Formats: sequence, C-alpha cells, structure tokens
Amino acid sequence: MMTRPGAGVVTIIHDPDDDPEITRAALAAHDPRRGQIVVHPTVGTNSAAMLAADILTALGCHIDEDTDRAQHLGTPEAMFAAVAAWLAADGIDLVVVVRAHRLTQASLRWLAVLAHAAQLRIVAIWHDRRPPDWAQAFGSPGGIFRETCDLDAALAGAQMRPTLPPTLSADGLPALAAMPVSGLARFRAEAHQTLTPPQFAAVDLHYRYGLQRACVWLTTQGRCQPILEALGADRSQAAPNVTTSSRSATACLGRARGRQPRVPAPRPDQVGLQAFLTLLSGSSLTPSATVARLRGAQAGLLLHGVLLQVPAELARACGPGLTGPCVTEQLAGTIRQRLAHPRLAAALAIAAIAGRPAASITQRPIPLPPGHHGNLIEIATGGSRAVYSVPGPAQPLIDAAAHYCRLRPRDEPHLLAGVSAAQVQRAAEAVGVVLPSSTDCDHRDPWHAMSAAWIVGDPVHRTGTTTPRAQAKVAAQ
Repeated sequence: MMTRPGAGVVTIIHDPDDDPEITRAALAAHDPRRGQIVVHPTVGTNSAAMLAADILTALGCHIDEDTDRAQHLGTPEAMFAAVAAWLAADGIDLVVVVRAHRLTQASLRWLAVLAHAAQLRIVAIWHDRRPPDWAQAFGSPGGIFRETCDLDAALAGAQMRPTLPPTLSADGLPALAAMPVSGLARFRAEAHQTLTPPQFAAVDLHYRYGLQRACVWLTTQGRCQPILEALGADRSQAAPNVTTSSRSATACLGRARGRQPRVPAPRPDQVGLQAFLTLLSGSSLTPSATVARLRGAQAGLLLHGVLLQVPAELARACGPGLTGPCVTEQLAGTIRQRLAHPRLAAALAIAAIAGRPAASITQRPIPLPPGHHGNLIEIATGGSRAVYSVPGPAQPLIDAAAHYCRLRPRDEPHLLAGVSAAQVQRAAEAVGVVLPSSTDCDHRDPWHAMSAAWIVGDPVHRTGTTTPRAQAKVAAQ
C-alpha cells in the first residue's frame, strides 16, 4: 500500500477504466470539517479561472457571473489567490479533483502551482490513458507527482477540526431600554428589583459570565505583574471620579499604607484591556448581554483590586457588542457563501465586530495582522487607534484576507486594500447585515477605547496566599 503523500504533492489516481466505485469513493470524501474537499470541474471547463470558481464553490463560496466583476476576481491570478487564501484559512489539507483528465494544461498547471504554493495534497482522478510524462501534462516541473491506484491510501490522514465553544444564549434578556442604568455598585440589585424573575436570571447568567472571564483574564495570563508595575506607573492619566456608590464598591479593598505607593494608579497595558473587553463583547448576541457582561467584568476586576471605568451611558454608546451584529458561525458562513473575495468578506466582518459604519473601516489603512493569524486588529478612530479581538467564527475571514494580501504583494500592503465603503455597504445588504449609519457612530470613539482600568487596592480574590504587595517586597529583597 502506498504511504500517505506529503504536502505539496500531486497524487494521480490512474483509472483508465472509469471505475464508478472510485468516483463514488472520491465524491464521498468531501468533508471540510476534516480538512478535505472534493472539486467536480464544470463540464467544458476551458479556463483556469473556471476551475478556481469550482474550487471556491467546493469551499462554500457562492460564485456567479457577477462575482468576478463585482468583487474584482476577474483574472486567474486573483481567483487562485482567493482559492489559496480560503484553503489556508480553513485549514484544508487535501483537495480531490475528479475527472482531472478533462482539464486544460493551463488548469492542470494551476493545480500544481496551488499544491506547491499552499502546501496542499492534491489528488487528481485521471480516467484516460497515461501521458508519457506527468510533469509535461501538468506543465510543471517534475518531482511533485505521484501515481497510484490506491485511493484509500491517498485519502488517509484526515483529522476532524476542533469545534468552537457554544455561544451563551440571549434568551430571556430584556430589551436594551429595559436594562438597569445604574453603575457597578447598584446594577445587579436594580436588575433584581425591576426585572421579572426570568429576565433577571438571564441577565445574571451573563453578569456571572463577565465576572468569571475577568477573573480568568487577570489570574491565568500573568496579569499580576502588570498590576505590580502599575503601582509605580505614570500618573498623567486623570484619576477616576470616585462617587459615593463607587466608594462603597471599593470599600472592601486593601489600602496603601505607610510608604507604599499611592493608589489609585493607572493600570498599564491598554491594548490588553481593549482586547479583553472586545473578546468579552464579541460573543454577545445582543446589546443587553454586552451590558450585563461588562457590569459583571467590573465586579470581577474589582475583586482583584482593579476598577474598570466604562462610559456612563452604555446603552447610548457606540462600538463592539452594542451597535454591530454578533459574528456567529451562522453569520460567518453566510458571509463566506456570498462574498468570495477574502478582503471584502473580512471588511464586512470587521465592520460587524467593531460596530462601525462601512466608511470608518475603509477610510484609513488597517495593518496586516502579524504572522498568519490575526487575533487582534487595529482600527484608527479619531486621533488614536482602537484594538479589537477577533471572535472565533470570524477568525477564518480575517486570516483569509491576510493570506490573500501576502499572495498579492503588488497590492497596497494593508488588510482591506482596494475595498471601498460602497462595496462594504452593498456586501452588508447582500448578506442581510445592518451596519450603523455614519450619523450614529462615525464621529464617536468606541466605548472600549474610552474605558480605563485603575489599581485601587490589593485583591481580595486570590488564587494563592501571596498578595501583590508581598510579592513586591520579596522581589525587592
């Protein structure tokens, strides 16, 4: 039996007798969740662009006669760059092409290029006489071609991709207008007093989720060290306005005494704070869920000696989780289906994540994420830049755009190069996504960029027996 070929190899299944069992087995191998797809080339395919369209269709992208014109995928180079980008972002390892003998040499050459450039396993089913030389038939240098009759061996090695965790339900949550308007100190009590028992239970579920995620963020990712450093940090940031209600909320925290550094002190790592807040809100299905999670996060951070300030009127704020739709797996799938161009798909996803109008994400360049995976993106807002965490369902959309940019080095070197606000707005309409208007949000900073964290005392919720100040004394000895 043939051993499993490596990446970058084209395996030819030579079946001159056109065995229907081989065809059925090949078609049954289509399973994107296991990193493998099957491409059935359009009958009469005589162009490489048509083959690229067939591969995009196998990936779940909707391709019609207007796609290449409307989304600027009219050349084989652009089409195959989109193909390679989606294959890489989706973690596709194996592409099976049935009836490959009907393809033109130009199309076969692109298959070989795709195998090498994207480090894929290509399995081509060949129902015709064997050519004198496979490298010549594919118009590509030799060394990457293998021939076999063992389809099972060629298909071996697929593994199920991990699934995303389920999204916390928004069932039972009240409308945003009915949510309590109190700050941290009275939010939960007011919710209990003013909401029905089912509504309060739904709000409390998200409140507790926010509290738990805040504790995890501070205690499992080395966050105590920034807290220590903050006690001697620059105090140019305006101190928080401590009202009576916030005094009662912070009364249980330890105070700086003697020669210890004074508090409150600004907490460093604003980028990390924004990333945490947008990760928390990115999976909120409704604005009400976002508000409840943020109040819970405030409570969780306060248990660790950190006072989180957010805009006072959250219900009227603009930004992630409040003025944009949640990018769920279903919405990400619809974007993928309707928008074959990786940059356009990413642009719509970013507008939804940020809760911003189309114009605000296209008028200034968005830098390419570092490496091949963009867990964070930066968007210019006014005179500053805001950082956003990319939720799991949207990750392939951003990754595909980043891959596409790297495959198109002649384009402008930023994530959404060439994408206009009008294109994003038309894409939103095609997908059924409602983005905020420019009059609503374009001239306002997002709520998470206006948020700040302050060190106000020692934690009362600890995972160990050592306090930050005790650790500081030990480090100083």
